[in-house]
Amino acid sequence: MTPFFRLLWREVRQGLPTTAASVVAVLAWYTFLASRIGRWNEGLVLAMSQMPLWWLPLGALWHTYQSFKNDLDTSRAYLLLSLPVYGWQLAGAKLLAVWLGTALYVGATFGGIAAMVQGVGVPGLPPDMSAAVGAQFARTLVGAVGILLAILLAFALPAWLVLVQAAWGAGRTVPRGRHVLMGLAFLAGGWLLLRVAVVGAAVLDFLPTVPAFPYPDLYRAPGGIWTVATRWLAMHPGPWLAVVLATAVGFVGTARAVERALDAEGARWPAVAGVAIVAAAAAADLYLNGAGLFDALLQALIGAGT
Repeated sequence: MTPFFRLLWREVRQGLPTTAASVVAVLAWYTFLASRIGRWNEGLVLAMSQMPLWWLPLGALWHTYQSFKNDLDTSRAYLLLSLPVYGWQLAGAKLLAVWLGTALYVGATFGGIAAMVQGVGVPGLPPDMSAAVGAQFARTLVGAVGILLAILLAFALPAWLVLVQAAWGAGRTVPRGRHVLMGLAFLAGGWLLLRVAVVGAAVLDFLPTVPAFPYPDLYRAPGGIWTVATRWLAMHPGPWLAVVLATAVGFVGTARAVERALDAEGARWPAVAGVAIVAAAAAADLYLNGAGLFDALLQALIGAGT
């Protein structure tokens, strides 16, 4: 077994109790919601079935931060320093273990949402629609939710975890005010990702849009019979490819900070100055162009290349 997979197995073992508890909690939540079907309003049941997803970003952030903190802010750092591993291996094992645990959590959540949709149906459908068409609409909707969650796992979650890694590395550069610098680094990194996505769409504008996200389209066929067709929302790959590249570059760059943290080197004020400069630029840009930036990102996703 290579050093990386030994580290990965170690991280998975350490995170297994938390992951198992999270999955059990999700399953218990959907078991409770299933007992409310027929007693509570259908819309309320469906709305509450999404609650586990609300905690997903904060949960992934907390697990990633704790993974670094519990090892590298304690005496375990000396043990890891004695191992023949590189910073990218240590950081990669930690992030991949968190990603795997989060994927299991998302899978359990998707199963619960699918069960709730199948159990209560979709409120607001025409009353003269047949049960078969309503079931088809629900299946198509569940498939759309599954693809959306897969896209988030493949693109958004890795970028989110690398942001946490970068913030932790920045916080290790100063003996005091660590959490303030971590917060600034996290926000500055998020702003950089937004800008990279917009620029990536412009640079890769020559690429065609691709059908990426399905959604059910309900219409009356000739004869007045309700019919469901699966439509696909075309999206431009430029922003996604740019985010993937930025995530990879960010991971490699900040993995070096993990090695330096293990070496217990002194404060690196150029890094602190860099975080401060980017954070100031982000604050100014969002204040002056915040609405325009998000509108540009939306247009890049669905408008570029068409």
